[in-house]
Amino acid sequence: MPGVAALALLWGLPDPPSWTSARQHAATGNAFRKIWNSRPELRNLLLWTITTIALQFGYYGANSWLPSYLVKDLGVNLQNMGWYVAATYVMMIVGKIVTGYLADIYGRKTLWVGSCLLTAAYLPLATRFATPDNVAYILLIFGFLYGAPYAVSATYMSESFPASVRGTAVGTSYNLGRIGAMLSPLLIGMAATHYSIGLGIGLLVVAYAVCALVPALFIREKMFDPKAVEQSTGTPRTAPASA
Repeated sequence: MPGVAALALLWGLPDPPSWTSARQHAATGNAFRKIWNSRPELRNLLLWTITTIALQFGYYGANSWLPSYLVKDLGVNLQNMGWYVAATYVMMIVGKIVTGYLADIYGRKTLWVGSCLLTAAYLPLATRFATPDNVAYILLIFGFLYGAPYAVSATYMSESFPASVRGTAVGTSYNLGRIGAMLSPLLIGMAATHYSIGLGIGLLVVAYAVCALVPALFIREKMFDPKAVEQSTGTPRTAPASA
């Protein structure tokens, strides 16, 4: 159903003017070579790769740790676990909608950094004070926070690259980030088995902190405006810089 809905929405929708102009004026050549030969674009690709590794490490680590934590550490009944996880996902949807709305007002970077730091700070508090009686409420807040960066990730990332290499750069950096998604369940499982679940949570905290700090320190938002038309020289018109 989501695939059919997406196809219906995108059917006949034209590509943005920046992409059309880039295809008309850009010289032929491999997109990876263009990125490699451009220091700013290569820098942004590497920074976003580090960021998405941390993001997916935290996100998928939380997903894999959550059910085990509820059952083993808090003694939540298996029959109730599904409802807890489902409620967490519902709140994650709400969190993404709210984050996206606020990002249009206060900026992608502000919401990205804020949501990642809040998640990093909330994780140890949630595990420290969670009990079978209050875990449902704690998970609702957790669900609201930990998926929020995904509300602005595509926009923030895509505006970091010119139209001529945008798809290649975003696709490469994000999918290299899946290294984090693969490593997270393994490392957290090892930490919980040989040491404690607290150490596993600590890894998630570090991941979300890295996810916040790399863009906060090194990646400006709105470096390239997807609606702007590239000039005949191939130089993109950038949107107003935002710290």
